[in-house]
Amino acid sequence: MAKKQKAPWRTYMDETVSSFSKRFKTKFIRGVKEHGGNLHMKPAIEMIEWSLDEVIDLVSYQSVLRSHLNSIQQIADDALTPKAVFKSPEEYREALEKISNILRVGNPQGEPQKGD
Repeated sequence: MAKKQKAPWRTYMDETVSSFSKRFKTKFIRGVKEHGGNLHMKPAIEMIEWSLDEVIDLVSYQSVLRSHLNSIQQIADDALTPKAVFKSPEEYREALEKISNILRVGNPQGEPQKGD
């Protein structure tokens, strides 16, 4: 009897859970080393404040990510519009390089920034 193939969504879900689990464990262990561990025994009142700090960071990340994706979309749309007449293949390559720089470095110019 042939083995039943997983639905694509199930494969994606399983890969996501596996990846998340690995990252969670790595981050958790790093947190134990940085903060002394025993998070489950920390004061609830302080944890409310710490968790709010994490939410604030998440909102900042989401805002910057949205901005990056909007920039990438604009560069791609400009390059794909029928009005886009590149004088040379190099100009098309420059558009692709800007997109790559945003994804890899964080800005179209490809200028690395300090910190993580």
